[in-house]
Amino acid sequence: MSRQRMRLARLIGWFRDLKTLPKLLMGFGGIGALILVIGVIGWTGMQSLPATLTGSTVMLAKVGTLISNAGLYHSAVVRVAGI
Repeated sequence: MSRQRMRLARLIGWFRDLKTLPKLLMGFGGIGALILVIGVIGWTGMQSLPATLTGSTVMLAKVGTLISNAGLYHSAVVRVAGI
């Protein structure tokens, strides 16, 4: 058996020998740490969002106007065509 396998077997045996409470605490602690990291990433992204959206909101407004005008044009064509 190689050293790496022996080390892994010892680690698995150590974890298997633990009682339920420490296993649960490690599991919930790991999930809590993951949630914390994701929250920090989301928070920093939200903080930089206003600077990013300054230019794109104008473009989104223009796209909205374009879609509205296309709908009005479609309605007028349907009305004239009598469809």
